[in-house]
Amino acid sequence: MTAVQLSSVPVVIHDPEAAGLLCDPTRVRYLHPFLDREVTLSAAAAELGIPLSRMHYWAERLLALGLITVTRSERRSGRPIRHFRSVAPEFRVAFSATPLGSLEELLSRNDGSYQRLLNRAEARQMTRLEGEWSLRLYREPGGAVHGEGGFGRPREAAFSGWLKRPLSGAQARALRAELEALMERYARLEPDDDQPTYLLRLALCEIPQGLEEEGGTL
Repeated sequence: MTAVQLSSVPVVIHDPEAAGLLCDPTRVRYLHPFLDREVTLSAAAAELGIPLSRMHYWAERLLALGLITVTRSERRSGRPIRHFRSVAPEFRVAFSATPLGSLEELLSRNDGSYQRLLNRAEARQMTRLEGEWSLRLYREPGGAVHGEGGFGRPREAAFSGWLKRPLSGAQARALRAELEALMERYARLEPDDDQPTYLLRLALCEIPQGLEEEGGTL
């Protein structure tokens, strides 16, 4: 069997078809089992929880796009067992190769599945609370008008909120460091089997002057 040449450095993807798959959360998951490790199709199918026939289909698609390769075949009675691996330890997709029209669309696609999950989970939790949801519209002592919805009392072990306010560069960098440290601290916790799963979303970004009035894409 001819030795397979694998890249030891990240590979930049310029092919639109391969880029489209890598940018699609519903399809890129089929590449995950092969990324930077050797695996059989049966093991990949088990990891994804899908039938072996579907894994065969997607493996052929990934092979055709040049994203994975056969590293070796293990002889046995009947068909040999093929082992697969991604052709590189990391892929980077050039934005010009993506089917997306703007960077804003890219961010919306990447974050969309988690945002929808968060919205559904919050709505489900709200239905378990007593009382009626209401919108509160008020003016702060500083003069700013705010509108926020809720049940009038905190939800147990859940939080959602927005804060828009001026910050200096030093303050913004300090806040970013605090948020990163917070996320890293909880990411390192060892979970117990009987613990529920929580979704945490943190974001911090400067709003360019005039962006709110534009209402369009970047």
